[in-house]
Amino acid sequence: WTFRELMPEKNYKVIRRGFGKVTKSLGAARDLDTYIAFLLETRGIPEFMCFKPKIDSVILATKKERLRLKKLVSGSIKKIEKDLDPALLENRLKELVKKVTPLKKMRGLARKKISQRLKKLLSFREYAKYPHRYKKLHCLRIAAKHLRYTLENFDELYEGRLKPYIDKAHLLQDYLGDMHNYHVWGKLGRALAVKQASGSWVKLLEDRCTDLCRRSYDLFYREWKKQGRLETWQRLKQLIKR
Repeated sequence: WTFRELMPEKNYKVIRRGFGKVTKSLGAARDLDTYIAFLLETRGIPEFMCFKPKIDSVILATKKERLRLKKLVSGSIKKIEKDLDPALLENRLKELVKKVTPLKKMRGLARKKISQRLKKLLSFREYAKYPHRYKKLHCLRIAAKHLRYTLENFDELYEGRLKPYIDKAHLLQDYLGDMHNYHVWGKLGRALAVKQASGSWVKLLEDRCTDLCRRSYDLFYREWKKQGRLETWQRLKQLIKR
């Protein structure tokens, strides 16, 4: 996305389509890994120990789904290797570097892309104070992630001066990511969990997730207000205008 306008549309679509499938599969696999780790941790808590067999059945089923996703990831990578000639891709990237060599042009691109990502992040600020607006807060998390990636792309251009803002965006992403996970798990969003187990341990799990979800939100909102007091994003705007 960051360098889309600097490469032929045909090449961009091929690259994005190929890597998009891989990142989507990897993201789903990572979510399952996180869920498994959470269940393993939960299983060791005293009040859950008597439900170990039921929790283990969910873990086993989730691992099977994880294995299926692993095969999808491998298939997507093989498809990229088939569709994208490495030599051709390398030549395209070299052409891209030549296009953006002038510092003035690169600065202009950085200013445009960072501004767009920052505008998107701040468009969700009115929802930051509402812990029950899960979908909007999830969108805020995605916006923070995109801003972070874009800042990372241009950090070398700004000689490391974007690093503090990368870290701040990362904090928002992490806190809201945890909140989203706990919310999903607390509502038993995983079909595997619903099929494999039910009963009192599920209510205990939901209560634990509700508590952890609130804690994650509190950490996020505390950081969000701190960034507001320090005028973090206004300072970023000033930095990229120079």
